[in-house]
Amino acid sequence: MRYEIKGKVIDQKTRAGVEGVRVEAWGTDLDIEDDLGYTATLYDGSFAIPFDEETFRDLFRDRYPDIYLDVYCGDELLASTEEYTHWRMEASATTQ
Repeated sequence: MRYEIKGKVIDQKTRAGVEGVRVEAWGTDLDIEDDLGYTATLYDGSFAIPFDEETFRDLFRDRYPDIYLDVYCGDELLASTEEYTHWRMEASATTQ
């Protein structure tokens, strides 16, 4: 099974998509943080970060982490959802 985190980075002022920034997905469980992957945004600010079930199991075993995103331009952190927005992986999302 493959998973994909999709989204879009937009400029707060213009509401236009932001091209070429790096988006990193992180999973947290208890006090552990694991890198789920990263990608650069496309011309319209959209992105997709794929990862497979094997990677997920290796990182989290039977736990279901919260996921947050960091957005970078070079080494500069532009935005992070770590403090205010998380997405919870649910057991039903990982079974078929």
